Amino acid sequence: MADLFVYGTLRDETLRARLLGRRVRALPARLRGFAVRAVRDADYPALVPDRSGVVTGLLLTGLDAGDLARLDRYEGGEYRRVPVRAEVAGRLRPAWVYLWCDRRSRLGGPP
Repeated sequence: MADLFVYGTLRDETLRARLLGRRVRALPARLRGFAVRAVRDADYPALVPDRSGVVTGLLLTGLDAGDLARLDRYEGGEYRRVPVRAEVAGRLRPAWVYLWCDRRSRLGGPP
């Protein structure tokens, strides 16, 4: 089983349930060392490294390999899934996150 930190469209419970075919547990979480940026001409954000940044989001817990494969397809080629340590209730937990890997010229400021 795996955990995934989400910060954008995947925070929406209805969307997650549609993608995964079920509801999953979501805990309030933070991720240090990153920032969220707007993507020009898109209605979704991007996560980029930022040493002083802190991003609030959710930690989705109990995901299996099939769940991650479905989410990988949803995120597409603009993102890559990377390991991080997300903070939940003051404790760090290993997790995955989708990091922006497309052309940075499409990025703007905070959404």
